[in-house]
Amino acid sequence: MRAARAAGFTLFELLVVIAIMALMAGFALYSGALATRKSAFKAAVYQTAALLREARADAIARGRPTLVMIDVGRRVVATSGTARPRRLALPSDIAITVTAASALSVRSDRVRASGVRFFPNGSSTGGAIHFKEVKEAKEAGGSYLVRINWLTGRVSIEAS
Repeated sequence: MRAARAAGFTLFELLVVIAIMALMAGFALYSGALATRKSAFKAAVYQTAALLREARADAIARGRPTLVMIDVGRRVVATSGTARPRRLALPSDIAITVTAASALSVRSDRVRASGVRFFPNGSSTGGAIHFKEVKEAKEAGGSYLVRINWLTGRVSIEAS
């Protein structure tokens, strides 16, 4: 009679195994969502830098100045004066701060935009765009700084 009882699992043992599996599945889902959010943040930074580089290349190739406007209020980065105008919408969970030439900045009740102009010789008006990931108060979000060199027009990305 003892041998038959030792061959199986008790209900308690099965419940413990199911609880452990549920905890592991919950952790895996949370980790996946966190990685996806971080990827979207980083993608927005790199897409903005690519758009700036494309505008610079277009100014050099066409021999005409191009303009990239960063509208902080509407969360949009857009090019004008290029062969192919582009528009990039940024996610709402990113805080953006722009430092640019005051002549290319627009501030009003409805619009907060700044711009960077690229010239045919490769130079630019220069500036910097600071991206900060907005998270819950307990967690520290990542941040990146996209710099536009005024002399060379080169665009660089720095983790900050």
